[in-house]
Amino acid sequence: MNSDGSSLKRFYVCRSLYSNKLTGVLPDTWSNLTNLRNLFLSNNYLTKTIPSWLFTLPDLYNVTIADNLFYGDVNLEKVTIPYM
Repeated sequence: MNSDGSSLKRFYVCRSLYSNKLTGVLPDTWSNLTNLRNLFLSNNYLTKTIPSWLFTLPDLYNVTIADNLFYGDVNLEKVTIPYM
């Protein structure tokens, strides 16, 4: 993967990372996952706040993030939900 995340643009349309014991934060390079439609992150140990870029991915339709250690608010000024 390139350090700028450009190789992530070919990432899966559907990515299930459910119950993989993931820890830490969602990397900002994931904001380059422009083809991502479904992302399943539930039942992990992800921390900090939910990044607002997660809700600006143009093709993202389904996100599950329950049962993690997220806290805080999402900056709704930057959130766009095209499928609502």
